[in-house]
Amino acid sequence: MSNPRPSRRRAATLAAGILVAGLLPALTVAVPVHASPGCLTDDNRTLLNSEGCDDDTPPDTRVLTVGPDLSGAGYVRGNDVTITFEAVVSDADQGPWGFMCRLDGASNGEWRDCSAGAQGARGTVTYADLADRKIDGGYDFRVYAVDTADAAVSWTDTTNILAPQTETAPDDDSASPASAGFKVDTAEPSTFIFNEPFDKIRPEFPMVTSRNIQVRLTSSESRAGEGATYDCTLNEVKVPCQEGFTSLKNLTPGNKTFEATATDLAGNSSMKAAKIIFAVPRNLKSTQGWRQVKEGGYFAADYLEARNVGATLITNPVQVRELRLIAPAGPNLGRIDLQIGNGQRRTISLFAKTFTRFKVYVIRDEFSPLASGRITIRVKSLGPNKVARIDALLIQPVGGR
Repeated sequence: MSNPRPSRRRAATLAAGILVAGLLPALTVAVPVHASPGCLTDDNRTLLNSEGCDDDTPPDTRVLTVGPDLSGAGYVRGNDVTITFEAVVSDADQGPWGFMCRLDGASNGEWRDCSAGAQGARGTVTYADLADRKIDGGYDFRVYAVDTADAAVSWTDTTNILAPQTETAPDDDSASPASAGFKVDTAEPSTFIFNEPFDKIRPEFPMVTSRNIQVRLTSSESRAGEGATYDCTLNEVKVPCQEGFTSLKNLTPGNKTFEATATDLAGNSSMKAAKIIFAVPRNLKSTQGWRQVKEGGYFAADYLEARNVGATLITNPVQVRELRLIAPAGPNLGRIDLQIGNGQRRTISLFAKTFTRFKVYVIRDEFSPLASGRITIRVKSLGPNKVARIDALLIQPVGGR
């Protein structure tokens, strides 16, 4: 049986319409008109059958499920979508029931008989190999139930031979289809990290200049106007993160690996995480002869200051290949000696014509041979203001204090 759903259906009032965020299945159910009392099946009225009647109470229809894996935002992850629906009656009519279905997407569909999967009042239809469609409105499914026994009868009343009556409009199927909207999305999103740390000394393994940094997360879903959630780890420990800017706070010293994976509204996750690596310096702590001064613009918002020649700071034992000293430079600062274990001392001048809060002194690069021992920093001389200042150390591959 075919039915293009023209305006020949009897007028009815929509009783319910459910729409969640414009994406979840939206149901429209018609309120049936009153049937002839006790009449559940079309039976032509004739001179020999004066008890015949017209069942003019059509079935309503409602969509039950769309799946599999329909997300809360109305997305289906698979290309095969199965929809279940049922005929709803307000009287004792038992059918039998048939169904007509239509799927509109990139192009308009056609009404087709989808009764093959029906069992009683419930029906099922599967659409296979649907194309991903999530930006341009997705798919719109519609279905209406048919009282197949009554549809086979074009009801008439011939008791008045001079003026026989015929039903003026078919009344054997739903006055208005039920509908469900959904989007198909099977593509995994790509994840991107921006605002990553930059280091001109070693761009492939940058050193951060603060214990608190921000990175910006986005994905291919964001670029398409869709949203995404993110799962992030820092050195394989889960950390909170979100679309846009994510803060990594109170970073401990050492090498860090930050990874982020996006999951789109359909539940598809990136197969490959976006990843950045960076190194965090070790903030130096006050010890005898060195005073901690709190001030912005320095690593961890403080620095150490000594006013006596010979003031010494010693770290815990370390293994070190790459070593950088972070310290201010200026016209009034002195010189310091730096030594690893029993190795050769290196003198570092903190003098500069103009003052700089955050200067990086490369003591050893990543190609230097591995050295072991305590790092000793000693004030060799003081500047005109009788002061020397140091801030932090970058120690690779592992650090001590």
